[in-house]
Amino acid sequence: MIEPLRLLIEDYEEEAVKFFSNILSRIGLTPLRPLKSLLLSTLILSILDSKRWSWHIFSLESVVEETWRFISHVGDMDDIALFKDLDLLETAIEDTEKLIRLSDIDRTNIVDTIRFFAMFLSSVKTDELRDFYSFSSRLRAFVMDKLSIMLSEEAYKHKARYFGQLVVLDREQSYRISQMSLLCFPIVDLRTSDTYLYLLGKVLKIWNNPPLSKFHCPMDPSVIRVGVRIGLFSKKFKTSRHGGFRYRIFQNIARDIFPNDPTKLYVLRYIGETLCKSHKQLCEGCPFFGICKYYIMSEEV
Repeated sequence: MIEPLRLLIEDYEEEAVKFFSNILSRIGLTPLRPLKSLLLSTLILSILDSKRWSWHIFSLESVVEETWRFISHVGDMDDIALFKDLDLLETAIEDTEKLIRLSDIDRTNIVDTIRFFAMFLSSVKTDELRDFYSFSSRLRAFVMDKLSIMLSEEAYKHKARYFGQLVVLDREQSYRISQMSLLCFPIVDLRTSDTYLYLLGKVLKIWNNPPLSKFHCPMDPSVIRVGVRIGLFSKKFKTSRHGGFRYRIFQNIARDIFPNDPTKLYVLRYIGETLCKSHKQLCEGCPFFGICKYYIMSEEV
């Protein structure tokens, strides 16, 4: 099934990228917006998107609404200085529908992540962020020199393994450097970092010639759900933390099918968001129905 699947994904990749581009544009995230604003606001959306299941936000529609609600209550999204203000960020959470229910730890971690990242953006020139290699280098320098000091002792212990891995990475490993640097921020997990870099590099295209062959495909539950239904993964396949066995297997599969750009496998999320939802499947309109084990078995029944 791999070759038919590869061809189908290739056919629908442009449509999938357009779908995610439209999602971003609903809160004003387009290539026309100032670069630093894009970098910060896309991170906020990526955090909410990756945490949507555990934070009971669930739908992508709700993620967009909650992200906009939070950002707009902080103030002008193009004014990075506002997002360094602890009081403004905490007040903005009070004006949301979902984030207000977060535990004290999660609330502190998301606020600290946003304000620390805003500090990073304020510390560098915009031109230093336009190239992916430069972005990854500047972000690592900030994380090692500044973030490591600003984190609480408890937060640093929780993230110590990422700081350790960041130290030994070769400068040529730009994706891994960006990924590890992002993972050092309090609320960022693996899905957040991979989603964030995908949206910036593939959807918004803010960098010229990013090394897409080195990018990781975000391991989203929707991708896994569709992958299990079509038979690409086993039924026991689940999302995984950084370095986990399933995460490595997932990335190997993505890279084996698309060695020049593993993120193409993320088309499965587009299918999961539009046609192959958890409780409602529109099989007749799905391009994968001809190779889908779920559909074939339901027809046989």
